[in-house]
Amino acid sequence: MHRIIGLTAAAGFLAVTCGSLAFAGFIAGGGNTEADCYAGVDVTGVSSSDPKTVECTEGDACDLSGCGDGKCTFQVAVCVNETGIAGCTPPSGGLKSVQAAGPLKSTRPSTLTVAACGTPATFDLKLKGKGTKQRANKRILRMKATALPGTSPLKDQDSFKFVCKPRTTPCSPSGAFVE
Repeated sequence: MHRIIGLTAAAGFLAVTCGSLAFAGFIAGGGNTEADCYAGVDVTGVSSSDPKTVECTEGDACDLSGCGDGKCTFQVAVCVNETGIAGCTPPSGGLKSVQAAGPLKSTRPSTLTVAACGTPATFDLKLKGKGTKQRANKRILRMKATALPGTSPLKDQDSFKFVCKPRTTPCSPSGAFVE
């Protein structure tokens, strides 16, 4: 019985700190590896071994707008004080500030003292070209997290390259891709 209560409490804590949606993985943004856990992004349907690049093929699970519309719709949230990032320990007192640009600005968490994710938001990245001549497009978003004075390193400066790639297989009539 104690185990069920503990699991329920843990699930409740995660729902409050990370929002109501489940994300695939934390993208650190590169830069100083000792500060990579200070702030990063979670992107729905994406996991990446590259700390700076988020790639999505139009119509895949990472594209929330459906197949064949010539764009990728990414859903992102800024997350802070991540644990389990190799070579990085979140600041003991939390963060002083998180500055984010573009679509990341509205997804910052309301608390900076514990591990938390902000409310997810979406943004579109249109493919270049039309019809059979579509090609990949990219957008770079930047973010800076600053720890409380006395923390070393003091800042985590990140850039995230979002890439929307064209589909190489046709969409099914339902709008999903066909393998």
